[in-house]
Amino acid sequence: MTIQKIMLLVAMDKEAQPIIRQMQMKEIEHKIDAFLPIKVYEADTSKGKIILVVSGKCATHGVDRIGTQGLNLVAWEALKTFKPDILINAGTAGGFKKNGSMPGDVYVSTGSIKYHDRLFHPDMHFLNYGVGSYKCLPIPFIAKRLGLKEGVISTGASLLSSPQEDDQMDKNNAAVKEMEAAGIAEVAQMRGVPFIGLKIVTDLVDTHECPQNQFTNNFDKLITHLADKVQKLCTILIGEKIDKISELTPDYRENIRSSL
Repeated sequence: MTIQKIMLLVAMDKEAQPIIRQMQMKEIEHKIDAFLPIKVYEADTSKGKIILVVSGKCATHGVDRIGTQGLNLVAWEALKTFKPDILINAGTAGGFKKNGSMPGDVYVSTGSIKYHDRLFHPDMHFLNYGVGSYKCLPIPFIAKRLGLKEGVISTGASLLSSPQEDDQMDKNNAAVKEMEAAGIAEVAQMRGVPFIGLKIVTDLVDTHECPQNQFTNNFDKLITHLADKVQKLCTILIGEKIDKISELTPDYRENIRSSL
C-alpha cells in the first residue's frame, strides 16, 4: 500500500497550531457531523495530502476536548470521512526521569499502546481488555533517522495518577504517560488503519515538581520541536509503500486494508 493520505489527530489547538504553521496548512470545510466541534486543516504535496484534525472546544466548559472520550469519537468519524492511509496522533506527554527522559525528548510509539487506568483487579476476565495493548506501526529506521526515542505510550484519563496506576505503568513498561493515544489506536485498529503515536515530553511525572507547572513552563519553548518532527515524519512517509518503511508483523499486516 502506498501512503497517499496522512491524517494527523491532535487534541489541543495550541499543540496543533505550530504544526499548521510549519506545514503551511489551510483550514478546510468538512462533512463530519456539525455536532462535533472539530477543525480540519490540509496541506497538498506532490505525493499526496496531509490532513490535520483538531478535537475542538467543549461547548459547556470552553476548554479543549482532551482525553480519550473526546478523541475516540473524533477518530472514528474522521477516519470514516477522510479514509487516510495512515493515522498519526501527535501531542504532549509526561516522561520518566528514572528512564532517562528529559523535557524535549520526542518518542515514537513501539510495541503496543496501553491503558494504565482501566483497572479490573482482581477480575481476571477483563484484565487484558482493560490494558488494551493496541498495535502501532513500527518504524525503527525512521526513528533513528529523525532522532526519535522509541517506547511504549501509556494512556490514562488524569494528569495525576494513583499508586495503582503507577504500578500499571511499570507493568506496561511505559516510556511516556499521556491521555489520548490508546483510544485512538483502538479505533485505528478497528478500522484497519496503521497507527503511529508521536509524543514530546513536556514534564517528568516521577519528580516532586508539579506536572502541570512543568507543562506550563516548558510548553511554549518545546512545542515547535514537535512540529518539526511531525513535518519531517510526514515528508518521509508520504508517497512511500508501508512495506518499505516498516517491519510489519504478519498479524498486523493482515489487519491493514488497502482501502476503507
